[in-house]
Amino acid sequence: MNERRPREVLRHVVPVLVLSAACAALLVTVHRFTASRIERNQQMDTIRMLEQVMPVAHDNEMLDDAIPVTEHFIVVRHGHDLFE
Repeated sequence: MNERRPREVLRHVVPVLVLSAACAALLVTVHRFTASRIERNQQMDTIRMLEQVMPVAHDNEMLDDAIPVTEHFIVVRHGHDLFE
């Protein structure tokens, strides 16, 4: 069986590591520059869906003025548990 010397192994491993690091750096950079745009597009998509259901003109920010409905909110607000 042919034994490989450490130099031969490093000669093949180092380029793969450098390429992996470069790809990771590229992904991080792209994420930083596009994260806010992606979030804004998701919000606009949500607003478009809401306007299909509620096409009436409104004077508030529907996403910012929303109240999240959780199990705790329903129990505290109405005094009984609807989930049982």
